[in-house]
Amino acid sequence: MIKSTFIIVIAFFSFVVSIAIAGPLIVFNDNGGWCWYQDERAIIQKDKLIISSMANSAGINGSIRGGDMEITTYDISTGSLIFIPLHKFSPGDDHDTAALLALPNGKVMAMYTNHSSDFLIHSKITNNSYNTSR
Repeated sequence: MIKSTFIIVIAFFSFVVSIAIAGPLIVFNDNGGWCWYQDERAIIQKDKLIISSMANSAGINGSIRGGDMEITTYDISTGSLIFIPLHKFSPGDDHDTAALLALPNGKVMAMYTNHSSDFLIHSKITNNSYNTSR
């Protein structure tokens, strides 16, 4: 009885979700996570969605990407994705994910720490306005 009820609930949930999604589902990063206390982890600047995340060694391509703090930029108008590794931590920790700030000059600042490993605050600012590709 419990198993059949569970299957019915999952089927119903899947049906409701499929109705609620108006367009294609977009995966911004196939190995990205973050902790609850970094804000803002995602910002919109002009026509770009900019997301900060930490790759996990147990995730997709984890042996290569594990510990990479990454910035993903999704161009809303073209649908293109750009991935930039911002910093390599060993081991990776979701507490190390950068908080993002859109600056008045169009540049983006990322600020982050190395959770429980040192007492430094790291920051990086993009070179070009409205362009996170470096």
